[in-house]
Amino acid sequence: IGLPLAVLPGRAGVTSRSHLQALLGDSATAFARIVLATALLADTAASHLDAVTRSLVRLRSGRHLLEWMTASQSRGNGLPGLAQHYRIMRVGVALGLGGCILLTALNPVVWGLTLAFAALWALAPALAWSIGRLNPTHRRAPLTEAETTDLRLIARRTWRYFESFVTEDSQFRPPDNFQEIPKPIVACRTSSTNIGLDLLSVTLAAEMGWMGQAEAITRLEQTLATVQRLHRFRGHLYNWYDTTDLHVLAPAYVSTVDSGNLAGHLIAVAQTCLRWQNPPVPDLRGVRDARLLALRVRSKPGTGSSLAARQHPWGPDRP
Repeated sequence: IGLPLAVLPGRAGVTSRSHLQALLGDSATAFARIVLATALLADTAASHLDAVTRSLVRLRSGRHLLEWMTASQSRGNGLPGLAQHYRIMRVGVALGLGGCILLTALNPVVWGLTLAFAALWALAPALAWSIGRLNPTHRRAPLTEAETTDLRLIARRTWRYFESFVTEDSQFRPPDNFQEIPKPIVACRTSSTNIGLDLLSVTLAAEMGWMGQAEAITRLEQTLATVQRLHRFRGHLYNWYDTTDLHVLAPAYVSTVDSGNLAGHLIAVAQTCLRWQNPPVPDLRGVRDARLLALRVRSKPGTGSSLAARQHPWGPDRP
């Protein structure tokens, strides 16, 4: 569906050659997905029918409502072979072949089309088995030094957002976003996901050499102290808070998604802090990143990436 929209470049500065290569790659991927979805259509229909039937029966009877397969059980089964694929997908194959037979009986003129679909759905387990045997870990050339430097500078500019906006004025909490057009406006609200991302970005900034561990620990303590002051529901953070006075924004609700994001970020931050108990190894690459950014801005002083970059000292093109 998205291929017609991909005919024109999505952004400026894309060469015709690179855009054509990307378009051909997207077209090949879309065609492969269409073929795969068509081949597995009967099995997908059988799986959905089974799920709907089981749900209705279990809800009506009240039995086996918690029946499921754990990840460890799934891993223990191993990769099924060709015969096992046909056994697992036998209902889908039977559904597809039965539908083709029924359609041919109702309208014999289309026997050629139904025969093609019958062959495709009969071979669906073999197709699924062959896809499962593909090795996705193909070798790729390592990043060049220039590519690594460009990625580090992008990351450094990204960290600049948290460095600039997570201040005492925002109660040491990251604003949800910064609007550049039609005029620069900071969104004075934050979520538990934003808080987790800020904590994670602080630890990464220290790991990348953009700030010292002492400063990073201070920023972490400031943010966590603010989190302790937030109003909660049974221990859970609400999803949205105002960054000016910390009140909960209406409608007040707890998001399982955002709370899960925060939990994952806190686990990663905790592991990094445990590693910081050992003496830090000096990393001068952070100083090099700042120097390279300064040189790039100096060589191209009028190439700010946004209105904010030209009007504010904390723009993304500033060191």
